[in-house]
Amino acid sequence: MQSKIKAILIDDELHCIKTLSYEIEQRCPQVEVLATFNDSEKGLEGVLELKPELLFLDVEMPKLNGFELLSKLKVKTEQIPFVVFTTAYDNFAIEAFKVDAVDYLMKPILGEDLKRVVEKVSARMQEESSEHVTSLLEDIRDTLERSQTRVALPTGEGIEYVPVATIVYCQSQGSYTRVVRDDKNDLLISRNLKYISDLLPESEFLRVHNSYLVSTSRISKFVRQDGGYLVMDNGDNVGVSRSRRELFTK
Repeated sequence: MQSKIKAILIDDELHCIKTLSYEIEQRCPQVEVLATFNDSEKGLEGVLELKPELLFLDVEMPKLNGFELLSKLKVKTEQIPFVVFTTAYDNFAIEAFKVDAVDYLMKPILGEDLKRVVEKVSARMQEESSEHVTSLLEDIRDTLERSQTRVALPTGEGIEYVPVATIVYCQSQGSYTRVVRDDKNDLLISRNLKYISDLLPESEFLRVHNSYLVSTSRISKFVRQDGGYLVMDNGDNVGVSRSRRELFTK
């Protein structure tokens, strides 16, 4: 069940607040009115405290008019609700859209106009929710990619954080693994090859032999002689098992 849209009403005229509250109750059951204010400064405080999703905001008010209130709100918080201006004067419409209002309602507010505006807000909220989910998934993907730029390898002295891009290949040496790097400063890791394989990104490394795990981007060529082997870009030769040769001969 979809949660209700939480709203606040700010208007210096009490009868306008009562009318709008009634119309919302009758026409827009998807909206929950958290609070109403007929004082613009108290209304600003209420928005900051209650954090509504939707704000019905009168344009002409003493102390702070609607545009001034919204301007102060933007300075005080990044969590700006959807704003619908209410006004008796049509000439405020253009100004309303300059400050990113969702819409405006002409007084006296008619039920059908109110329904249209609330439906518009609801649609915008769903769009933003979808965009938020997409953005969140992209952030997760980027984080995972960043986390794969280095790998933590246990050595006899502790943990060494090795840039994945510098690893040419890994060679099994019993319960240990030799990690061959660009700088010829090989590491002997106190873990077997499967453990290292599980740490490294599967899309970038290939198990070509029981004893070898290679960086696919560091392969220079495949040689068929002597049962088949790979020449890595550092000049080292790496054996390829019979079951894996077909990967390089297709």
